[in-house]
Amino acid sequence: TLSRSLLRLHSLAQQRLAMEIDNPCPVSAAFFGMIGSAAALVFANLGAAYGTAKSGVGIAASGVVNPNGIMKSIIPVVMAGILGIYGLIIAVIIGGHVTGPSDYSAFKGYAHLVLQETPVCAPLLASPRCMSASF
Repeated sequence: TLSRSLLRLHSLAQQRLAMEIDNPCPVSAAFFGMIGSAAALVFANLGAAYGTAKSGVGIAASGVVNPNGIMKSIIPVVMAGILGIYGLIIAVIIGGHVTGPSDYSAFKGYAHLVLQETPVCAPLLASPRCMSASF
């Protein structure tokens, strides 16, 4: 019975693969693109919160030693806030690239999930092979 179950599972996997090859733009691709958008927003803001907390501790410590230098120590807090804004911008850009199922390929969905619009992703998504529906 185990071999029969494995054969059935194998045949189902082959059918699924054949469907994916026939349909380069599955509906699930948009899900992965939007998860990439959410991940960009969440992780950038988690990093911004962590950076703000760590720099706040540094500001408190430097304020004890040198009270006149507190304004110079505020720069890391600003940079951490900029990181959160960067995550928001990237999330909006990725969300704007997610289109209907006929135009949004699985490759683009996975690229937006994994690469989250890094500079490596731009040449991949702009290639003519990716833009064609046959990919």
